[in-house]
Amino acid sequence: FSSEARAFLRRHERLTLATVTPSGAPHAATLLYAGDGPRLVCGAGAGSSTARNAVANPVVAVAIDGDQPPEAEPG
Repeated sequence: FSSEARAFLRRHERLTLATVTPSGAPHAATLLYAGDGPRLVCGAGAGSSTARNAVANPVVAVAIDGDQPPEAEPG
């Protein structure tokens, strides 16, 4: 990871983790995370659907919002 990428990860604390349910439906959850490199650590309750899905199928997607503020809604 570049120094810019590591700095970006340090500036944030929440990620969205996308998993797949046993029936193939997508499931997304927002979680707190720690880390500034290729390995991020986040927590989900052991009995949560997020944890069950990730254990059953460890192929997941992660999104971390950027530094840009949301655009103003048209008035």
